[in-house]
Amino acid sequence: MTALLVSVRDAAEALTALRGGATLIDVKEPRHGSLGAASPEIWREVRRAVPADVPCSAALGELQDVTPEQIASWRDSLASYQFAKLGLAGCGAIASWQQRWQEVLRKLPPETRRVAVIYADWQSAGAPPPEVILQAAIDCGCSAILLDTFDKAGGTIINFLSPGELSQILGAARAAGLMTVLAGSLTLALTRELLPLAADFVAVRGAVCRAGRVGTVDETLVASFAEILLSTREGTNHFSPPAKATFAA
Repeated sequence: MTALLVSVRDAAEALTALRGGATLIDVKEPRHGSLGAASPEIWREVRRAVPADVPCSAALGELQDVTPEQIASWRDSLASYQFAKLGLAGCGAIASWQQRWQEVLRKLPPETRRVAVIYADWQSAGAPPPEVILQAAIDCGCSAILLDTFDKAGGTIINFLSPGELSQILGAARAAGLMTVLAGSLTLALTRELLPLAADFVAVRGAVCRAGRVGTVDETLVASFAEILLSTREGTNHFSPPAKATFAA
C-alpha cells in the first residue's frame, strides 16, 4: 500500500503531520527551494519530537551548493535519520558530477539511507536525465528514488512526465530494488489519479499547508491524503527500518 510522506519545517509541523496520518516525516525548509535544507538544530528538534519508530528523512539542498566538509559537519545531526536526499539541479553539464555526488554521499552516517532525486523538469533544472540518475543511484548504492519537480511554480509532475513515463521509471527503480517516492506539487485529485503507479510513498508539502508550501501544515489536509491512501490496497510498500546498513557509495 502506498504510504504518506509529509515534508515539515519544524517539530510542531511534524507532530501535526503525524496526527493527520503521515507515516514518514521529511524535514526541509521550503523557502530555500525544492529540497531546501533546514538547520541541524531543526533536524535534532524534529527527531526528538517524533517517536523513534517513525522514520525521518532530511533534504540537504542541491549538490552544487554543498561540500563534503559541510555534509561531514552535519553527520551527528543526521545520525538518527533513516533517509537523506540531495538534488542534482545544475549538474547536467558537469562531467564529474557522479564522482562529486558519491564523495558527498560517503560523508553521511552509514545508517542513513541515500535517496537519489530525479527532477521531472530536469531540462529546465539543468539536471541529468532520469535514466542517467537512476543508473547512478543503482551504481552508488542508493536505497530509494524520489521523483519530484525542481520549480514548484512550474506545474505538477505530469506537466513534465506522463503517467506512462512515470510508470516506466518507477518500474525500473522497483526492479533494481529501490524504494520509490512520488512527489511534484501533487494535489489530492492528482494523487488519486496516480495511485495505480503504486509508488511506495507519495510526498506532499504545499497541498497540506494553509497558504501554500511556505505556510503551515494543516492536520485536516494531511488526513484527506491519508484517507485516500488507506482506501486503496494497490501496490506494495517496501519500506522497513534500516539496521546497521552499509553502502557502496
